Amino acid sequence: MTQFTEVRSPYEFLIRWNQDSTISGAHVGFLETVLRDGEVLTQKQNNVESVAMGLQEGFPLSDILDQVLIDALILIETVKAEIETVKSENAILQAENATVKAEVEKSKLENATLKAEIETLKVVEVKVETETV
Repeated sequence: MTQFTEVRSPYEFLIRWNQDSTISGAHVGFLETVLRDGEVLTQKQNNVESVAMGLQEGFPLSDILDQVLIDALILIETVKAEIETVKSENAILQAENATVKAEVEKSKLENATLKAEIETLKVVEVKVETETV
């Protein structure tokens, strides 16, 4: 009796990079093989499938790469998100810092104005005292 077997095996692993050398996506292609009594009857390449890079949806990367690499990709995604959060917080703090600096400069100007007024009042006071004597 003839025995037919279907085998799906990875055929190619495609990775695309952004201009800044970060990975923008990955796909895996499979080869579908039909065997008749252990001999190749047909083979065809299937369409590629998106690969789950880190936390993304897609073909399980664990079927292709070691868990250590997967953990590293997840960590990279997590760190990138944390960096973006820190950048946003930094922008807010810089804006607040600029506001505080402007308020300090305004206070310095008001202080200088008040000192000038005090000096003017001292002169007027001395003048008044000398006129009354």
